[in-house]
Amino acid sequence: MSRTAKNFLSFLLVFVLTVITVMALSLATQAKEEPAAAYVRTVAAQTQGNSQHSLSVPVPEEQPATGSSLGAFLLLLAIPCGGGAAFLLARRRGFSPERTAGRRYSPRYDMAFRESR
Repeated sequence: MSRTAKNFLSFLLVFVLTVITVMALSLATQAKEEPAAAYVRTVAAQTQGNSQHSLSVPVPEEQPATGSSLGAFLLLLAIPCGGGAAFLLARRRGFSPERTAGRRYSPRYDMAFRESR
């Protein structure tokens, strides 16, 4: 198996394990009912016979837009995929870090062996 495929499989494994861990922690820490809401419900039930007014007002919950959440997630995945595609394109065009490793310029080396006049 090639090195790129191994790196991709490692990334995919870490990504899946991260998602599973976040889901498990989210489910474990999710509260069933807030204590303040339970208290308001109890007080409202006690005072309902005495008064016509209710202490609690139903507040609609805001749901996040699914399309924008999915778009943001795909954008986050597109960034490393674009970097990988740019790397593969550079490798295909002939850029190899192994070939250019010996040709690096070292100014100190040049200064050390410069002839003094």
